Amino acid sequence: MFTGGDHCRIYRADLRGTFLALSPERGFRRLHFSDLAPPVFSRVNARTRTPVAATILVAGCILVFALWLPLTALAKITAFIMLVIFALLNFSLVVIKLRREQPQTGVTQFPLWCPAVGFLLCVGLIAFQLLV
Repeated sequence: MFTGGDHCRIYRADLRGTFLALSPERGFRRLHFSDLAPPVFSRVNARTRTPVAATILVAGCILVFALWLPLTALAKITAFIMLVIFALLNFSLVVIKLRREQPQTGVTQFPLWCPAVGFLLCVGLIAFQLLV
């Protein structure tokens, strides 16, 4: 069951998702702990404390994308992914609001229309991006 404090956790999860988009090699490491990625991605270098195999894989993918995709295509893909993340975040906040659970004390509350408008704007921008 969600409480008012869950709004903060959802925003933190969204920020983590945003940073995972910026450092996907750490995302591979976390996927291993859920048994969704091979164990090689969970190994961390003792000196640098970075997942070396995942970093090499991600760097290779970025190199391929940077060399063979035009800059505008990269920008569109990035914008699309971020819009989807924020649409899902706002949708989850609408669901939490519709459950009408009492928030914890000291938690900032926003009206239902805030995440609803955010969701609709994100979906509208996604549709616009797909149609144009």
